[in-house]
Amino acid sequence: MAGGSPKRGQARPKTEVDRRIEAVAADQLHLIDTAQLAGCGLGPRGARFRVASHALHRVQMNVHALHPPPYSQPQRLLAATMTYGPGALVSHEASGIHQRFRDGPLGTIDVITERAHPRSRGGITVHPVERIDPRDVRRVSGVPCASADLVLVQLAPSLGEMELERALVAAESLGYVKRGRLSELVAERRGRPGVPKLEALLELEPVLSQSDLELLFLPLWRPAGLERPLTQHRVAVPAGEKLIHVDFYWPRLRMVVEADSQRFHGDWERAEIDRERDQLLALTGRVCHRFVRRRVRTDPLGCARRLRQLAEIRAREIGLDAAAATRRAA
Repeated sequence: MAGGSPKRGQARPKTEVDRRIEAVAADQLHLIDTAQLAGCGLGPRGARFRVASHALHRVQMNVHALHPPPYSQPQRLLAATMTYGPGALVSHEASGIHQRFRDGPLGTIDVITERAHPRSRGGITVHPVERIDPRDVRRVSGVPCASADLVLVQLAPSLGEMELERALVAAESLGYVKRGRLSELVAERRGRPGVPKLEALLELEPVLSQSDLELLFLPLWRPAGLERPLTQHRVAVPAGEKLIHVDFYWPRLRMVVEADSQRFHGDWERAEIDRERDQLLALTGRVCHRFVRRRVRTDPLGCARRLRQLAEIRAREIGLDAAAATRRAA
């Protein structure tokens, strides 16, 4: 019971303070900070007593929950922002993970705040900023977050080209990227580490991915030394009234790559359809290769080498200069 201090075997009746605390915490994933507790009529001494009696549970130094752990990812993130007061945002990798355009377990939580001289605390790295633009603020599952545009700029110095492209495509596929705003943020930071990588990506055609495997495979054009492929390209095939969509397509090579995974391609009916598609593509003079999830995830550079080898063989088959066919577009 929130705000309670029951005797053994006996629940304490709710007070007006309890009801105020519950009302405030209800809109904050059942969390409340010390300033809000005071506003509800519970001072520091009362808060310490309720923590000791397990009526409140400390999540951060000045943030409490109305229930014991474990706490959800959104609760941990919200508690981190509440530590630094109104206006603070989850940022960097933690914001990308929470918004689902970055993978991986949640580690140290990055927070940006306009507060002067904030101190990082256990599990939280704080970044003071002069001003947080309202255009860069999102609220996701109750958590105030830096927008995908701002996160991409924040992560650019630490991510390689492949990872940064993957993050951009994932965020764009989810509808989170506003290219105009991202371009502004990049222009404001021109000359800083990582920014040239983002500038180069923004010059490429926007790409939307249909699956996580496509996200993993797309950046492999870089280490393979190929031109960036067309994605979700429509191809006219014989005896077909409708165009078929292929995952990746290199027009000069007339080469298609399909990303296969159990999640999207795992049943017999789907496999039968895939074989039919491969044959229809062959009838148009195109070749189709398939890459599976496990290999792409565990050995991406090996897949890139294989992709280059397949491209070189294909170039010879159709009479293209192999070196020119596998040269990345400038």
